Amino acid sequence: MAEAARQLERQSADYHKPIRLAPKIGKTALWEAGFFTHELGVNDPLTHLEQYLENGEAAMPSIDIDLITDCAERMEKPRFINAVTFDRAGNDFISRENKFSMRSMTAITEDKFSGNVVDIRLYRRAKIESKEVGRLVNWFGSASPNDAFVVESLPLTDKENCTVVRIYQKVNHQELIEHIVTLHNGSVDIFNQLHAELGANVPSSETPLELLDNMYVYSPPEAQKFESFLTRYVDTFDGILTVRNPGKEFKHGLEKSEFPDSKDDLALAASQTRLRLIYTDTIRALGRSDGYVTPDILRINDELRLGMDLREGAIIPTTTARYLMDSSLQYIAATLNRASEADLEMLASTGSRAAVVESAGYYGGD
Repeated sequence: MAEAARQLERQSADYHKPIRLAPKIGKTALWEAGFFTHELGVNDPLTHLEQYLENGEAAMPSIDIDLITDCAERMEKPRFINAVTFDRAGNDFISRENKFSMRSMTAITEDKFSGNVVDIRLYRRAKIESKEVGRLVNWFGSASPNDAFVVESLPLTDKENCTVVRIYQKVNHQELIEHIVTLHNGSVDIFNQLHAELGANVPSSETPLELLDNMYVYSPPEAQKFESFLTRYVDTFDGILTVRNPGKEFKHGLEKSEFPDSKDDLALAASQTRLRLIYTDTIRALGRSDGYVTPDILRINDELRLGMDLREGAIIPTTTARYLMDSSLQYIAATLNRASEADLEMLASTGSRAAVVESAGYYGGD
């Protein structure tokens, strides 16, 4: 190992000037190569790579515990509105940040729930949502800038505790913004009243699935900014709850005392075993790479849409290793923060890596 270490060249600070690594990676060689320094912080993802190189799979339980805590610390509370920008591509919409296909995501969701025999409503919801993209495409073609297309999805199971409202904003002939709004303590009756107070042209609904299927278009006043419409939508919802619950104040349907605490975040992160594998599998891929780009590393780069210019067999610089690990961690945290309750429930129960990385690529990357 000492002889191998002497043959290493230190990495330049330039991303494009990688170090030369020993044929077989070991801790000593990596220290000499600059992968690790004595000042390496406990929150640096390369610390976990060092642990894996030293102890192999025996290090993974400890690394996973650290990962759960780190994800919980990255949770953003309260998180009520998220926005994703799409570009139209024929009869589909592609996310600008991660090149994610809206049609592919709805198809994956429908497929995952197709075998559900415990609650058929989940499959029926997925079937309705599979129509969403087609309706959105039809609406987009004739809509005016700042027009809205609204989809309201009430919770269907005891594990789902909020309504997810997708408010699509047409920006111009090419650009679409999806505003994902989280509302609590909703009901079909409350949303029927909300539609009436907004003056929205939408049929009255009797069930949550009927409400979902009654997707509708809305044109805010021409002089009104779209952000003002979002505020009015939420304020109207909260106002209905306030009238029905005198003396209480609501924001996105929640009372201040109902905000989740860190224990909820730890439980959420711990439940996402398959999602956490994105990070631990990245450690494994780097640890087994011998310092060169392998098919597994190329796959991670492609799955997460990281966009790094990598070639199989090329030397892995320190910056690339750190970026791969840090990005995989950020994508997990972004998914926990941005995914709906239904999506998180599906991810917690799925055995499909494809579904998990598709979601991480969709929600992550900012």
